[in-house]
Amino acid sequence: MQATASTATTLRVATAVLLVCAWPTAGWAEPAMAVSRAPVLKPWPEVLFDAAMRRGIEITLKLKDSDVLFVEDGRDRTAALNLARHLAKKLKLSPEAAPPVEVVVTGRFRAASASRPDSIVISPAVGGRSDDPILVGASAAHQNVSAGTLGCIVRRQDGLYALGNYHTFAAMEEGRKGEPIVSPARGQRDGRQPEAIARLEDFERLDLTAHAQNTMDAAVAKLLYPERLSSGTQIAGRYGAPRTEAIQAQARQPVMKYGAATKLSRGTVCGTAEYASVWYGDTKVHFVDQIVISGDDFARAGDSGSLVVVADCEDLRSCPDHRRPVGLVFAASDRKSIEGELEECPGNRLVLANPISVVLKRFQATIEGQAEGASSGTNQP
Repeated sequence: MQATASTATTLRVATAVLLVCAWPTAGWAEPAMAVSRAPVLKPWPEVLFDAAMRRGIEITLKLKDSDVLFVEDGRDRTAALNLARHLAKKLKLSPEAAPPVEVVVTGRFRAASASRPDSIVISPAVGGRSDDPILVGASAAHQNVSAGTLGCIVRRQDGLYALGNYHTFAAMEEGRKGEPIVSPARGQRDGRQPEAIARLEDFERLDLTAHAQNTMDAAVAKLLYPERLSSGTQIAGRYGAPRTEAIQAQARQPVMKYGAATKLSRGTVCGTAEYASVWYGDTKVHFVDQIVISGDDFARAGDSGSLVVVADCEDLRSCPDHRRPVGLVFAASDRKSIEGELEECPGNRLVLANPISVVLKRFQATIEGQAEGASSGTNQP
């Protein structure tokens, strides 16, 4: 919300920006005002976000065009509310310039971390073939990772690839080009023997530094037996083939995904996170411009890599965006009950997804699925 109540109020908000830059890292001492350059005006929510980050309050999300702060736990919520009151009082801001802030507790956002197996035997397909097709949404991960999902099949210049997450296909820093992607993943075997279905080919490394601006958690693996894989999820309980043309996610958009852990689930796009923090084991990684999805257990550990598609309706004539891809799941909040009622984010869990268009551009790939103009069914790889 832009502070526009009066000229005096605008100057106070500008002053708030300067105060944030000079705010001490400990204590509540009066900040110095020795700043010579012209102030840069910021809306009150951005001033508060910057101050909270500098104070060490664990912010989990910052939604674009939202006045809500998302924090890790109750202590962070209390600290954020106290900070808002303190700044507003210290700067003598009017209620219009510094409205009461809503703070929502999400818990940590986590991605399944890479781990080495105690023992594992990888069985190649006999003669390079198997009777069972491997579908989009199937359990698949690097041989050293316990769980993950094959998001979709993509086509690059030299052939067909499986698309998944960096942390599931490349095992974070452990993965090397040419290493096997197995299905099912070792922690999702359900009595079945893991089998190499692809070889790791390319991935986008995560920047683990404090001021990183990661945009994706993604990797691709060259299929070993493309004739065995299906671009669809076209058996009972699945949504069918994704469309080949991706679109941008929109707030309040109904979406769905099929993942190895929670299978078919539906949710709602809350919006775009200008900032998000995700824990990979004991390491916190910073992301920008991520899709935020809410729903009742829309995704959890093991669903990493799931393709998110629009869930408008079944009739493509009246709902032309149905099953168009929008994102790639990579993290979920670890709280089942989100503290705070948010109309735009219904459900008991928040999930993060990479914008699929960004991922496809990075790997110079297109999605295999139902082609534009096709009436139904899938295009088999």
